[in-house]
Amino acid sequence: MRITAVRSFTLLSLAAALACNGDSATGVAAPSAGKSPSTATKLSAPIQTTTLVRNTPLPATVTASKVIGAAGGSFTLPGTGLTITVARNAVAGNTTFSATAYAGAAIGYDFAPHQTFNAAITLTQDFSSTNALDVIRAGGVPQVAYFADRSAVDWTTGVASVSELVPTNIDVAGSRVSADVFHFSGYLMSSGRK
Repeated sequence: MRITAVRSFTLLSLAAALACNGDSATGVAAPSAGKSPSTATKLSAPIQTTTLVRNTPLPATVTASKVIGAAGGSFTLPGTGLTITVARNAVAGNTTFSATAYAGAAIGYDFAPHQTFNAAITLTQDFSSTNALDVIRAGGVPQVAYFADRSAVDWTTGVASVSELVPTNIDVAGSRVSADVFHFSGYLMSSGRK
């Protein structure tokens, strides 16, 4: 039932965005200062899904890091279309944040540090060079999902086992999907289909 609630939230977000501007959305909703970690849906058992996939697979693993303090900040993971935005007061002091994308077509990342944050970390994925629009046209809904460790994802085929679904904002016109997370480990961009 909770999976349906998250999927309904995502479908309603997409429908509202499309209704506002004909065939396209005008922007990704800004993170709310009042959001809490309870916005994610932890599943009672892992489910199988497929990831969004890149039109051109990554030829090699890519990693980027940045030291960010209490004032917040952001960084990108080169060649992946991913931006990580750390909200003000997410951490108390200087903290090294990192993101890793593995070689292959699957769109998923390992993040560090592995901890819970005091405010949202926004993950924004540009999907202009992925199969996201095909997924949307076929009735799927791109969604951010948590995976426990790297072995939960087949980085070549995109089949993955996930244990948490995160409410996701979709900006069709801007070719972006984004979500707020409150802990770091692994997250992927799910196609919303098994």
